[in-house]
Amino acid sequence: MLTITAVIRAKKGHEDTMRQALLQVAENVRINEPNTIGFFVSHFAKTTSLGFERRALAANPRPQSLDGKTTSGWPPGVTGL
Repeated sequence: MLTITAVIRAKKGHEDTMRQALLQVAENVRINEPNTIGFFVSHFAKTTSLGFERRALAANPRPQSLDGKTTSGWPPGVTGL
């Protein structure tokens, strides 16, 4: 399993903008990276820092299926939080 963890320090007052951007990244990962089994966005209390963690079974090859359908590997309704 591959795990990527990052801490991002947003400018004071821009934490929500950064959080929304990370949620957009999470949605893109959910749609386009089927080997990803989790993408979590966090906000550290009392700081301007946000973080994310992405867990994948392996490097994400382009999804291929015989019937043209792809699956994200995420449980239904999970959006990255």
